Amino acid sequence: MKTPTLRSAKKKAWAEFSAYIRRRDCLKTTGTLDEGICITCGNKIPFKGSNAGHFISSRCNSVLFDEELTNLQCYSCNVGLMGNYVPYTLTMINRHGVEWVEEKQRLKHKILKRTINDYQTLEAIYKQKFINLKTEHVNNNPKH
Repeated sequence: MKTPTLRSAKKKAWAEFSAYIRRRDCLKTTGTLDEGICITCGNKIPFKGSNAGHFISSRCNSVLFDEELTNLQCYSCNVGLMGNYVPYTLTMINRHGVEWVEEKQRLKHKILKRTINDYQTLEAIYKQKFINLKTEHVNNNPKH
């Protein structure tokens, strides 16, 4: 078996994290695994067309895998509108308060170096969290 690179390990961890965040928010906003509500524009979107969008505009490791800073977004808001940060900021302030938002924004300047093993651990954690979400949903909704 080929030894993973840092880049490939990070990519796999991100895929599991993204799937978990999007399913979490589908369940939270619509009660289904198949569609969710975009945090910034409020449109209902299918899971397969959704993104895991970051509130803090940074791909640095200190915020990349932060569950509180990552939410389901439609492609248009996340990519087309580069995060659609005005409504995203207002939503986060309403949910958590200004002090929380300011503290989280400082995190993007924090340097966090991760190893291949760190990413493999994150991949396993989010793969299991994703399975747990699906299992919990099925157990709570036997007709689905």
